[in-house]
Amino acid sequence: MRSLIGAALAVFALLAVTACADRIPSRVPQVSSTPPASQAPECGWLRWIDAPLDLNAWFDANPSVAALHRWDAPSGEFQSASRDSVEDAPFDALLRTMVVWRESQAHGPPNLIDVDDARGVIQLTRGINLVRWWGREESPVTIREAFRWTGPHIESLVRFDIETKSCHRDVGLFPTQSGDLNAALGRGDLLAIKMRQDATWTQSWIWSPHYASFGDIDPHAHSELRAQVREVSGFIASRYALAAESYTVMLLSDVEALTDPYLALTGTELDTSWWPDHACGVAWGRGIGLLADCRDPIAFDHEFVHVIQAQLANAGIGASWETEPYWLIEGAAEYVSARYRDAMNYKPYRDARQDAVDSARDYQTQPALAQLVNRDDFRELDAGYTYAVSFLAAEWLAAHAGDDALFAYMRQLSRAATNWDLAFEIAFGLTVEEFYEKFEEHAVEFEEPRPHRIGGTVVDDSGRPVPKLQLHAVPWIGGWSLSAETDADGHFAIDVRAGSYRLAVHSETNCIVYGSVGQDGILGTWFAASPIDVGPENSGQLRIRLPGALSDLRGWSTCHEAEGRQPIRGRVLTPDGQGVADVQVVACGDHSCGRSLTDERGAYSIDVAELPVLLLVGPDSFICQRWGARGANGELTTLRRQESVPRVQRLTSDVDILLPAPPDELELIDLCWTPPPTPSARR
Repeated sequence: MRSLIGAALAVFALLAVTACADRIPSRVPQVSSTPPASQAPECGWLRWIDAPLDLNAWFDANPSVAALHRWDAPSGEFQSASRDSVEDAPFDALLRTMVVWRESQAHGPPNLIDVDDARGVIQLTRGINLVRWWGREESPVTIREAFRWTGPHIESLVRFDIETKSCHRDVGLFPTQSGDLNAALGRGDLLAIKMRQDATWTQSWIWSPHYASFGDIDPHAHSELRAQVREVSGFIASRYALAAESYTVMLLSDVEALTDPYLALTGTELDTSWWPDHACGVAWGRGIGLLADCRDPIAFDHEFVHVIQAQLANAGIGASWETEPYWLIEGAAEYVSARYRDAMNYKPYRDARQDAVDSARDYQTQPALAQLVNRDDFRELDAGYTYAVSFLAAEWLAAHAGDDALFAYMRQLSRAATNWDLAFEIAFGLTVEEFYEKFEEHAVEFEEPRPHRIGGTVVDDSGRPVPKLQLHAVPWIGGWSLSAETDADGHFAIDVRAGSYRLAVHSETNCIVYGSVGQDGILGTWFAASPIDVGPENSGQLRIRLPGALSDLRGWSTCHEAEGRQPIRGRVLTPDGQGVADVQVVACGDHSCGRSLTDERGAYSIDVAELPVLLLVGPDSFICQRWGARGANGELTTLRRQESVPRVQRLTSDVDILLPAPPDELELIDLCWTPPPTPSARR
């Protein structure tokens, strides 16, 4: 009742102040040390509804605030007033019309972004990012959709809704503080996004294509395409920091339906004489045409890469396709598409790669790659071979110089015009002739290329080498890890492709993760890992120091079978007592976690380095999503709908988990937006 009365008084005060809009006093009144009454105290965005306040006086009355940042509509930019330089602030008072972000004890200036000028990609840095969102009215996006790929790196997100003049904490420090991730982002909304300290960069996309269809199209194909457009766009933005400017996506009943719109949009006629049976679409700088009945899924991913390529080359690519390497254009699109489908669990990358190797080997004549430069020569050969060998060539270049080099080549091409071999040498660090020679050697076996090495020595806190440790190089952007074991002198070597890696240290049997290598080679937690950049210029040796003797280390257990410890066991049950198969159970203690998949009886068995106090349950197919946690009475507790998880004693024997409904009726909670709270913080 008190809260209702307080809310009513706050609303009345807001109306009273609004009614007095014409009577703002000319002199600066006495400053109040409290924020405006209409604002929640934990919300960083504040809208001043009182009379003007003197900036110097306000900072004096609020010693915990380091800076204020406001969006200035007339100038179209963020403006900042720092406690240490109030006299230099672009505004000298807090006015009634202002919306400001209140920053406590800032370590550095925030990253200020106006999405309207971001050209499809916004780059978020560690710390605070202030963003003015400017989405399209006809295609609104939710917070979850807009920041899907940045979610795991976001620590908190606070939004000021410009329409309702209200502040919302949509992502908190813990899942229990998460707000409505499905809230729509409105035009002009102001966001304060705090990134994790281990987040180096990340992106989000904002552009939406123009959709059109020709012929009799199944309505389901439209919705399926739109879903994939969002998914592929987000993947390209996150993995490669790229987004396409305005373009058109056309869904077609047949190839002939593309003829007229292609002519209208490009000014040239579409040559359909080369169209192979398996072709699903065509792309150019400002458009994509896709066949509605040719999808597994719809082939938007490959064609979208072509749009990116053309736009990076300032559309000059269309005129130079007669001379530049056609194998590189198609190979890069095939390679990126395979990485996308692997990330989405549509098709493992290794399977896609093996298909390409088989197709390349099955073709009898196997012409040299240099014979596939010209478009006509490329199309005259069997499409199964040309696309397969082009994919493998792009893979080799990405392994040598990094995935980003495939797009850096297109940027260089816009400067090099028809001199594509110069653009190639700048982007990949070797001449075309050198590459052809190396690729010919590679094509003998087509082993997955790993031209670089992460190596070094592991020692304990006394400097003595540590033998029989497993080290895993985990790609920073996700994917399969590669491993090696230290020898008697503590030495190890892992052959990798170009890229950034986390280096994890495991026990001899691989069951316990002791941590990841941080700055100066000191072993730390997973989130404290420092990126190890590997490429043509920076392969090197590392010296890794454990924080103590190996016998004293505690780690994260990952094995089903215990390393001399008693596993925790139990069953996951439906309300009628039936076991649920293929459920992922995660058991966490104070410092470590383990996981297991239930069998056909719903039974699980997890080895953990310590007795668990928290059990999380979710589907096997989603790493980031859970249904909830086991409560004190054994029933499932939804994390998001309560302030804390009930106190749970350390679990030492058979522990069953009772679901309130069948799995397909349970709501999934995304824990990748924020990390699960440590069990010790919950008890």
